[in-house]
Parts: sequence; structure tokens; C-alpha cells
Amino acid sequence: MLLGLKELDKLEIFLDKMLVEGTIRKYRIYLNLNTTLSVDIVGDENNELKKEIENSGLVDISVDEWISYDEYESDKYYKQLFEKKIDIEHRRRLVNLIENKHTKNQNDLPVVTFYSYKGGVGRTTSLISFANYYAYHYKKKIVILDFDFEAPGFTNYFDFSLDDLEKKNGVLEYLLDKEASKEKLNLIHDYMIDVSKEYSGDGSIYVMPSGNLFGEENLTSYIEALARVDINSTDTITNQILGLIKDIKEAIEPDVILIDSRTGFNDIFGLLINRISHTIVGLFEGNKQTEPGLKLFLREIYQEHQNPINPIVVNSLVHKGSGYSKHLKYFTETVNNYLIEITGENPSPSIFDLRNSNILGNLGTIEDDRDDYFEFIKENTPNDYKSFFDKLIELIENKKEINNDD
Repeated sequence: MLLGLKELDKLEIFLDKMLVEGTIRKYRIYLNLNTTLSVDIVGDENNELKKEIENSGLVDISVDEWISYDEYESDKYYKQLFEKKIDIEHRRRLVNLIENKHTKNQNDLPVVTFYSYKGGVGRTTSLISFANYYAYHYKKKIVILDFDFEAPGFTNYFDFSLDDLEKKNGVLEYLLDKEASKEKLNLIHDYMIDVSKEYSGDGSIYVMPSGNLFGEENLTSYIEALARVDINSTDTITNQILGLIKDIKEAIEPDVILIDSRTGFNDIFGLLINRISHTIVGLFEGNKQTEPGLKLFLREIYQEHQNPINPIVVNSLVHKGSGYSKHLKYFTETVNNYLIEITGENPSPSIFDLRNSNILGNLGTIEDDRDDYFEFIKENTPNDYKSFFDKLIELIENKKEINNDD
């Protein structure tokens, strides 16, 4: 635990004692960005108490303002200021995860976010395989957005030509171009790639990559965009993404938007899970390394929401063998134990076990065999993947029915 947070707890206990004794009337403690502490106090100024406070902790503590009770009573600003005793809201990043603001979802399109705490667990390949399956078998129109800005990953999967990749921008450029441009942007022509019908059959798949990384000028421009987009300002990035979804709806009218999120603890995932998505797919391996991410994932979904979020928890890259049953039991028990700890009950989320697949693992590599992959999607989808796909389709279709009823 941060030393500054420990000292904040100690200081709060000390100042509460001063309140009870009548030595002070009000106080407010600030946890500063560098985790030092500052204090404002209402009451008769007391230099001895000031020194005691400033020398009381293992971190720097400063008493910034000592306000008389008459000033407090006559000033509405002070009354509002001292409504809260603790202020820890000054942060540079991760506001969406820490503050846990579950505001009303203003987006009426089905949006599914795929998340993993660590890389290498099949998140992107699972998303792509689902998109192919849903488009091909159900003739659906699907948009894929790559929000893994620091490690974009869709360019290898659909046999895009270099010419397509060099001419198309993506999410980051669109967010900034829209803010700067005087004219309406051509979303499909300049920022999206239409996937070959070989993958979608009578359906359609459009990919909006993170951005244009091909060619020296494009790569430099992408890094410039990454440096400028404000992914830490909750309201700004929320409005930009909602605007993007609105533009996609007008231009394409998709049946679903699939979003590939960044790994780990990050601002984008906090935003997507709290404000944008209707369904979240979390992919984890059943081991100690991914348990912190699994716990965060479950906490974010099952703490109080204004928006119902349908989670799917995936035990990914399972190897069938002698320890298979033990592995599955451990993962399921871990999920259930976390949910009891978080909620006091077991909400029973949808849990799927997806076996390790060489066909999917080889996608985008020199071992890639598209004939095997198309058979996997179109003709011979393994039961574990088909069950997962069918559940996700059920959630998407239910969301669409609710929208139609409204």
C-alpha cells in the first residue's frame, strides 16, 4: 500500500479526535499527485497543533489554510469545500477505473469489448473468429475497432494489401481529424477497410485499425496522434468515442461493434467497461499471473452499475490433457470465490473454456493456413468455440430486441 495512503488514514484518525475534542471545527485532507498530504482546517488558528500535524507523519504534510469559523459560516465556497473530509481525486491517469463512475450508457448500438489482462491469451484471434462466424453464418454487418493503441494488431489477419494499409487511417486519426476538420469526414473511404467476402460471406466486416502505421510519414504521424489524443480526460474521450459510434451508425448501420481493448490496467478499458459497452468478454488463463486482472475485471462489472453489463469470462488457451479437469475446476472456483468476495453472492456469469487451437494461434504468422481457418469458421467449428459464439450472439440479439422495443 502507498505510504501516502497509510499516512492519510492515520491523519484522518488524528483529526477526527481533534473534532471530538472541539480543538478544530472542520478539516479537509488532500492526497497530492506526488502522494504528499495537504490539510485545510476550520477553527481557531493553533501554531502548536499546526507543527504537530506537519511533523506527525512519514510523508510531507503541510497545513495550507487555517480558516476561522466566522469565515466558514459566511462563505458558501468554504461550506461546499468542507463537505468532504478527504480529497484524493487529483490523478493523472486511470480515473475511469478508480472513480468507478457508472454513468448512463448513451449508446444504443450493441457494443462488445474484448479484454485481457495479459497478452498472448487469444483475445484478438477470438474477436476476429467471432466476427467471421457471425458475419458468415448469420449474414450480419460488423464493425471492428482496434483500441489497442500502443500495440495495434489487426493488419495481419485479413490479407489486407499494402496499398489498402498505406491509404487508410484509423481510430486515432479520426478522433483528431474530426475535431480539427471543418467538413464531414468520409468514414468508410478514408478510415475503414472493407474485409474480403471470403471471410464474411453474405455478411460484411469493416475494420477500423488503431491508425496508419505503414510508411515512414504515416508512422510518424500516428505517434504524433498517440501523443496528442486525450485518453485520460474522461468526458473528452467519452464524447469523442460516442461521436465515432454515432458516425459509424449513420454510415454503416452495423449489427454490432466489436472493440479490441488494451491489456492490463488502463484508461481506455475503464472507459469502455463503464460507459460504452453492453457486453464484455474477458479472456484469462487459469494461473496466478492473471488473477489480479481477473479480480479487477469482475469488480468493475459487478459493482453497482446504472447500465446492465453482460459479462462472459473465458478460460483461454486450455490444453486438453491429464490435468484438464483440475485446471477447469480451479478457474471456476477462483471466479466464484472472487464474486462472493466482491458482491457477497455468486451472480453466476457465463464461463467458457476455449481450448488451445493451433489454427487460430497461427493466424497472421508464417504458419498461417487459411484453408484450415475457413473450415474452422464455416464448416467445423469446435463445440467449445461454437458454444462461446452462440452465447455472444444471444446477448447481441437480445440487445437489438430491447432497442427495437424502445
